[in-house]
Amino acid sequence: MAKTSKTLKMPTLFKKKKEMWGPTVPDLMLGLSLAANLIYTAWKVRTQVHMLQQNSYRNERYLNWMRKNPGRAFPPKDLLPFAALLTLFWSSLNLAVLIWLLIYVYLLVTVDKTPEKKKLVYTFRVKRLLALLAVVFLVWLLFLVSYAGPAVFFAALVLTNAAAPFWVLLGNTLIRPVEIAVQDWYYRDARRKLAGMKGLKVIGLTGSYGKTSTKHILAKILAAKYNVLMTPESYNTTMGVVRTIREMLKATHEVFVVEMGAMQRGDIKELCDLVAPQYGVLTAIGEQYLETFKTLANIAQTKFELVEAIPEG
Repeated sequence: MAKTSKTLKMPTLFKKKKEMWGPTVPDLMLGLSLAANLIYTAWKVRTQVHMLQQNSYRNERYLNWMRKNPGRAFPPKDLLPFAALLTLFWSSLNLAVLIWLLIYVYLLVTVDKTPEKKKLVYTFRVKRLLALLAVVFLVWLLFLVSYAGPAVFFAALVLTNAAAPFWVLLGNTLIRPVEIAVQDWYYRDARRKLAGMKGLKVIGLTGSYGKTSTKHILAKILAAKYNVLMTPESYNTTMGVVRTIREMLKATHEVFVVEMGAMQRGDIKELCDLVAPQYGVLTAIGEQYLETFKTLANIAQTKFELVEAIPEG
């Protein structure tokens, strides 16, 4: 007697039911349901990569963000598709997949459409991370298709989607050696470029708030006499400044205004080690990022890393 395979085979997953679906509807329904799941998963991953970028690609900061924002990292509604799996215990697989599809359409329609204050920047680093995650997910999907039964297959997809933040953490960890090597090369290239511009005046600018507006005002005033470059938008991290130097700084620039952001002790010093500012502007010291810095004294000491880096005289 021939053995019946428990493996999920896409073309033959559905058999004709009494409901008289028709010969191609089941496979079409399966394809649509999987597409809806993949689209929603892609949206979730993109959102979490955005949050990772906002936390400087540092896993510890991203984990801290997850702890403080559990509803954004793990929305309870992401577990709704499990309701479709319950129908497998009392009804057909066709009905379960139909409910699954309807739930994912609902999830896609109700995604948060609030405009982002700071959009995801599709840097080469983000593209590398997304490409790696796509490969990892594809391998995982092929494994499920080859070895999982229908219930396990769909349950695994739901959990994969709900656990998107952990997939992003995994991808960020796996690609870290590559990123360290790439960043080191970019950093040294930026340092070489700055070293070759002996007459360039560098102004560091930091503060708990008012940095960006002060940067624009200062650049506009100086532009009346000098050829000025300022770091664009909120490019206030080390790699953001490195990118500005490599892509935008020209030999004709006379003044470079560098906005310096910080989320922990040493961030401002790291930026100062890169650009070696001759002048500094400190806008204000306040309680922004107090949860990260713990005390106002730590915030003040971090901001004063700029003051300590300015050469005397």
